[in-house]
Amino acid sequence: MSASDGTPLLHRAIEAECVFNGDWIPSSSPLLPVIEPATGELLMNTAMADAADIAVACREAALAQPAWAALGPREKAEIFLLAADHAVCAFDELALYVARESGGSLHKGQHEVNEAIVLLRQAAGMLSQAHGHGLM
Repeated sequence: MSASDGTPLLHRAIEAECVFNGDWIPSSSPLLPVIEPATGELLMNTAMADAADIAVACREAALAQPAWAALGPREKAEIFLLAADHAVCAFDELALYVARESGGSLHKGQHEVNEAIVLLRQAAGMLSQAHGHGLM
């Protein structure tokens, strides 16, 4: 899965930017080096949000909350399902990054990404469940 310019999404995210309100924003902090445990070599540099970045993210989240609250359960479920679909499309890339950054096996990375996909789909399903209480 790639950005519209063809850059792999993880590469873009890893190199210098954070996502706030759906937009890629350069981090105001220095990049954080991530060392691959299996080789001891630099795997990537990743954006690291600082207090100012987090304050922006919190403000953006507060501004977005009324629109999220106004969505019905089906619309919210579609967002979770779309996220799961994106993870499926980028499965191999995600699994490799998870394995390499954690020093785990590729099988472990695949398992972790699969679990994330399952949890996203479960979250989508929870939005349509009844939340009432039975009377005895």
